[in-house]
Amino acid sequence: MYKIGDKLYEQHEALGKHLSTKTNDLFNLSDKIIFYDLTNTYFEGRKSDSELAQFGRSKEKRSDAKLVSLALVVNAEGFIKYNKIYEGNIYQATKYKHMPFIPIRNRFAKVPIGITRSK
Repeated sequence: MYKIGDKLYEQHEALGKHLSTKTNDLFNLSDKIIFYDLTNTYFEGRKSDSELAQFGRSKEKRSDAKLVSLALVVNAEGFIKYNKIYEGNIYQATKYKHMPFIPIRNRFAKVPIGITRSK
């Protein structure tokens, strides 16, 4: 299962674009507005083989667990349109400086973007 996961991840951008288009076609949707949000999640265990999983500032106050941060762009219906995984030790405000606005803006040129943010 892990091997196929690696192969799927190699194609995640193309798959994401395809699924984004297919959900719009299947449910007769048009992306009128999209939202960008960041969250983090922690791992149980050491996670010593991961470059992305790092000790960082956890929303759950888990200083004992490594994290990754997930950036999501979703449409008003909640369908994922774009995603990116960041290292867990980068402060959330820093991630906004590195937001992938160019690819998002190119893909959704005529769609307003809302940015959500928590403390």
